[in-house]
Amino acid sequence: MGYFFDIFIDPSDSVRNDFPYTTNELVTVMNGKLELIIGRERIIAEPDDKGGLLKGVRHSVKSLSSATAHRLYGHD
Repeated sequence: MGYFFDIFIDPSDSVRNDFPYTTNELVTVMNGKLELIIGRERIIAEPDDKGGLLKGVRHSVKSLSSATAHRLYGHD
């Protein structure tokens, strides 16, 4: 079936803590800077960085930007 994509807006200093999805997720940072914690790994993601999250893996996202950050995300 493929992936459904949309844009997520992360306001400055926003935090989304410790949540899993029931689907796989693909992410591309469009602008801004994000900290992702996936399992026990910490990643700093900047514009054009891409990554994938497997379903069921707990992860957190924090905006490190002084302005709003945007990311393209997709779920299968």
